[in-house]
Amino acid sequence: MVKSGARVVAAAVCAAALAFGSPAGPTAAVEHPHLATGPDLVADVSAERLALADVVAAAKYGTGKPIDDPVRERAVLEDVAKQSAEHGLGARWAEAVFRDQMAAGKRVQRGLHARWAAHPAERPTEQPDLATQVRPALDRLTSRLLNALAAAAPARDHPSCAAQLATRGTRAARERHFDSLHTGALLRALTSVC
Repeated sequence: MVKSGARVVAAAVCAAALAFGSPAGPTAAVEHPHLATGPDLVADVSAERLALADVVAAAKYGTGKPIDDPVRERAVLEDVAKQSAEHGLGARWAEAVFRDQMAAGKRVQRGLHARWAAHPAERPTEQPDLATQVRPALDRLTSRLLNALAAAAPARDHPSCAAQLATRGTRAARERHFDSLHTGALLRALTSVC
């Protein structure tokens, strides 16, 4: 997806927009009629969340901050477990989905760090702030993803769930102009949904 530092800055602007007031929840389905089913919503929100991995990668690149952050990941999973009951979801399922989401994000971060090390001209020119720009956007998407999972729960055991999810994931990747790194990571992020 992101191949230059300038695009990382654009992604940071998107992250700030998400953090401070983009449409969420049911309005997304109204504005985008093709997002009618739960698995469709899950794929779309997952793609939106994965796009933020570029901003996370830029925030960490060259700072010595590790890609793996077990303390933050544990806090996210604890929050997901608490919120899952409010959404009528099993905590184990919600946690499994979010583990996949985090694994996919780290896959993108590693890929981008390797790309930037090999191609210095593509390195980000600015480092977004994780605490003020990125994490609020991710937290907002956590709630949206839990809502999408609640909508997807009835279709979860249906034989067509995985195929529908893969189709929508591929379409979401194409809509966002994801490269192979991001597309593969998005499909990885959806592993535990069905």
